[in-house]
Amino acid sequence: MNMRLSDALGGYFPRIPLKVSPTIRPTDALELDWAEVLPPAQCTYVLGNPPFAGAKYQSPAQRAQVIRIADLKGKQGTLDFVAAWFLKAGAYIQQSQAQLVS
Repeated sequence: MNMRLSDALGGYFPRIPLKVSPTIRPTDALELDWAEVLPPAQCTYVLGNPPFAGAKYQSPAQRAQVIRIADLKGKQGTLDFVAAWFLKAGAYIQQSQAQLVS
């Protein structure tokens, strides 16, 4: 991976394995307070590979998460699971100068 990154960017960039202040939380990003990981004011970019699972393919737990995060107030929406990730990311960067990249 280091070599692929170096080839793509035209220089040597040893980044893997992560050594400089890695913050990896093995948890559901939709249930985590992102500001506990990094205060929004210190954030430059939010990069992600959010889950794409259409409403028809969501588990009952995933559907409940989307409804809660989207604040649908008991309505049964058909939002894709990724919508919850973007809503959470958007709320997080409101307190920063960060850009959202997906």
